[in-house]
Amino acid sequence: MATTSQWSVTVSSFGICTHVNPQEDSETHQVVLVNARSKARLHEHRQLRENDVQPHDATLEILRRDLTQDAEARAWFPIIFANEERVVWKLDGVFLRIANGVRTVEGTHTPPACIPHLREYCAVLPSMRREAVETAAKTACIFEYPSSPYTGRSHNPNRNPDGGASVGVMTIGTSAPPILGVTSFDGDEVSFPVLSGAAITIANIPRIVKDDKDADFLLHFLALDDIPEGARYPGEQLTDAFFVPCTKPVSTKNLPLHLGDITTPGCSNSNYP
Repeated sequence: MATTSQWSVTVSSFGICTHVNPQEDSETHQVVLVNARSKARLHEHRQLRENDVQPHDATLEILRRDLTQDAEARAWFPIIFANEERVVWKLDGVFLRIANGVRTVEGTHTPPACIPHLREYCAVLPSMRREAVETAAKTACIFEYPSSPYTGRSHNPNRNPDGGASVGVMTIGTSAPPILGVTSFDGDEVSFPVLSGAAITIANIPRIVKDDKDADFLLHFLALDDIPEGARYPGEQLTDAFFVPCTKPVSTKNLPLHLGDITTPGCSNSNYP
């Protein structure tokens, strides 16, 4: 049953973040960040080799002002950057959850139209295989959250005509002041509180900003374990009827540290199916 809450957090997802939307009513939804850190893994796939898709890094970022205690880290959940403004963690085979999140949306969870649907970019969409997803070699992070408002926003600072990259934003209510929980795929756990209203960012973006390209979108298919023959991507043609840019810009003050001017549709989130 859905509820209302006086506490909440907002999670913005940048880059190759695949929103898994159940066909039927479900209390839990997921965002999968594929492990695209290794060029060797990328080059196992012909489409990625031919398009020279470059490695991406999956991260969690929280502003210092939104933390209520010292930043926690573990060997399997390391801090890779920290200053007076923000803390950045590497995501490498973990579940990420709002530990005390509550369901605030009942019924069918309708994904935003401006977040591209993978089913529209290939003739036959493979099924997602759980055994292929829940391994660190293939997945950097699975963010699980209770059914909550989910909107599409645009990162397009240069006002490009293609509409820029689509960003998914989830607003998650909690039963008490929010607690962020992280669990490795091996079962190790850590959790820490954040302020209500915290702006949390997850990202899976190119390690080098200038490497961003439309074909990066093909990485989403790795959440299904393989890239179908003939798979396409937004921005492949400016007249692409399947890509409807998000009209509202991203408003978070917690943009990914290395986001730079990444604006192509290929750095968009996606919906599965």
